[in-house]
Amino acid sequence: MLRNMHVHVLRELCQYLKPREFDDNSIIIEKGEPLEMMLFIVDGLVSIEKRDGSSSSNNNLQQRTRGAEQVCGEELLRWPLSILYHWEESLLATESAKAIGHVEALVLTASDLRRVVKMDYFEGMMMRATFSAKELEKATDNYHQSRIIHREWNFVTFYKGVLSMPDDDKTVVAVKKCKNYLDYEDVSIAAVASQTNHINVVRFLGACVKPQLKALVFEYIPNGTLFEHIHKEEAAGSFEGSSSSPTALLSLELRLKIASETARALAYLHSLTPPIIHLFLSSKHILLDDHYTRKLSTIGNLRSISNEGYFDPNFKRDRLAEKSDIYSFGAVLAELLTSQKPVSLNSEMKEGRLNQILDGENKVNEANSETTKKVADLAERCLRSKREERPSMEQVAVELEGLRKFMADYQREF
Repeated sequence: MLRNMHVHVLRELCQYLKPREFDDNSIIIEKGEPLEMMLFIVDGLVSIEKRDGSSSSNNNLQQRTRGAEQVCGEELLRWPLSILYHWEESLLATESAKAIGHVEALVLTASDLRRVVKMDYFEGMMMRATFSAKELEKATDNYHQSRIIHREWNFVTFYKGVLSMPDDDKTVVAVKKCKNYLDYEDVSIAAVASQTNHINVVRFLGACVKPQLKALVFEYIPNGTLFEHIHKEEAAGSFEGSSSSPTALLSLELRLKIASETARALAYLHSLTPPIIHLFLSSKHILLDDHYTRKLSTIGNLRSISNEGYFDPNFKRDRLAEKSDIYSFGAVLAELLTSQKPVSLNSEMKEGRLNQILDGENKVNEANSETTKKVADLAERCLRSKREERPSMEQVAVELEGLRKFMADYQREF
């Protein structure tokens, strides 16, 4: 994470580092307790301990050692990027750290980090790569109208561009150009995106944050959005980063593949420390490449989905916040099954009647009919009003993968 951070943020953090010493066997960080500090080890060794799973058996204890010029407690840097914690709350440690012998370190405390957290911090966190204004002008043919992918509101335009990258000759990208400034939401979510690395998550490549230009750069996904493919009559560049005309009918197998890969991507985001909550999930944020491999965009806009049936009406910024992603995923599952928008399925989703309105194209044979009913049941569990009754994203992913295997086995037999 430190390698991705901009130098001016690193310098500001360094101003708050304080020298501190720890005696042998001193508990520096305790799992489950508020994470109050991050250590840059100057001299000595620190034992990092983490139990795998809920068992207290020593067989589940993972131990590793860190020494001079290494860090521990670095997850503290992710705290500002997590929606799980209010400004005044502390991140809970996921591992313990104990001094082995005498340890000297430079310490960054949570309270000092709060002083650094502002727009500059998020800009520094998102700088996976810094592009110049001239590079992006050249990439987009000076922002030529023919390169426009999509317009959002009156102040954001997305362009298709071709960039020269260090590890590749030419890379096709999507450039999000802001007319005036990058707001807090744009920058903080881009900072989150820069911390992810998953085949089913759209890659954030970098940014240009200059007085004359504010722009974010993403991997370009050529085959449109899931929304475009389901709702063919509205398939006119409805999402940031892609634009295409859907031509192929989405079979049940393909819909299951898209659902399964989306679930895997969300499960990955939830497994990070601290968990990344997408919060903006809709079929407009699920992109498809040339092979219909699904790519989840972590860049969204709450205003665009809150009134479309995807957003959890019971969302709270607490330890169950990730369950709101599961609600949104349930809405997308219902959309995949019925080819209807979630806002028009409101009563069916609330009353558990999805089975009654399944898209007839998905019920071709016995296997299809059985599978769609099971997926409808899963969607309804994701949409339960009590958040604690919803499954985890990992459970959803495993269940969908099992249904894909069932479909594949059936096709081999018949």
